[in-house]
Amino acid sequence: MANSRIEDRRIADLTVDEFQALMRETIWELEQELPDPDEKRKLRPKVAAQLRQASDQNPAGSSLDEVKRSLGLE
Repeated sequence: MANSRIEDRRIADLTVDEFQALMRETIWELEQELPDPDEKRKLRPKVAAQLRQASDQNPAGSSLDEVKRSLGLE
């Protein structure tokens, strides 16, 4: 049964990892179909300025290792 596709199996027969992957995929698909509730809303100028400033301070973002270190996870 290791070669069978998830779509061809019962939920009760899935491993925890397979079930979680199925849930993530299902949620992602549903999110793609839902309208964006913020689509027509505008950012307040103060918030937009804060986002620009944060982006300018760290344009490349942080690496996973940097985030781990900053959170004390290494």
